[in-house]
Amino acid sequence: VEFKEEMQKVDPDVYLIGEVWASTEISSPYTQGLRALFNFDLAFSIIESLNAEVSKSALISGSSWKVIDSVSLEDGFVANLEAFKSYNPDFINATFLSNHDQNRVASMLGNDKDKIKQAAAILLTLPGSPYLYYGEELGMLGMKPDEQIREPFLWASSPEDGFRTKWIEPKYTYDSTVDPLSVQQKDSNSIWTHYKTLIHLRNENQALSLGDISKVPISKEVISFKRDFNGQSLWVLHNISSDLLEVDLQGYKRVLFKSHESVQLADAKLIIPAHTSAILE
Repeated sequence: VEFKEEMQKVDPDVYLIGEVWASTEISSPYTQGLRALFNFDLAFSIIESLNAEVSKSALISGSSWKVIDSVSLEDGFVANLEAFKSYNPDFINATFLSNHDQNRVASMLGNDKDKIKQAAAILLTLPGSPYLYYGEELGMLGMKPDEQIREPFLWASSPEDGFRTKWIEPKYTYDSTVDPLSVQQKDSNSIWTHYKTLIHLRNENQALSLGDISKVPISKEVISFKRDFNGQSLWVLHNISSDLLEVDLQGYKRVLFKSHESVQLADAKLIIPAHTSAILE
């Protein structure tokens, strides 16, 4: 709190974000002096949920979301947010998938393109201020030690890439394992295009960027929640299972976003295949 007060003497609108790698119980009091905290519980839960292919009981050991019983990702997120806001009503969730000290998302998801895209979709449809670690938008690979999770960004195909740094010989991310940016920019199905589409969608729809969140129970195979703001109501669904599912539309009539062309409306139902996402309006 004292640090915040000193910073506000310089700039009353100063924005302070902290990294407290601990349980919600330990980290939440820090929001009295920090407007935002990186949400490690959420990052772990997204990755583990996709690998477990269920939205329940997928949290790492020691996570504060794993209480007496297993909790869904949605329930965990809401409970986590409420705990932080109890100390600071103006708290902003700093959401992310990984950072410079963690194994890269694409590697943790087995370089499965569908899961990589779905991790991004979950992140960018939840409330908060999302942060991206460089290269996640390309699906860059990397596992510890730290040097191998900080390998050079692939701007263009080698040897035409004059911007690629040469400080390390990459072990995980190079032209034959990850498509460079210049290639992905021309591919409508690339990970980069997927990120760009979701960011644009978030910026164009305040329900996604500023809206409240409420859970919509469907099944353990679907991460399902609503985002509401200023009269706009969006229903977000992520099928994290390996099976095609059908979901009743519950009055929603338009697909605002679908992560794959196979997501379809049919007979008042949403057909949502394995590891695809949809937003209904």
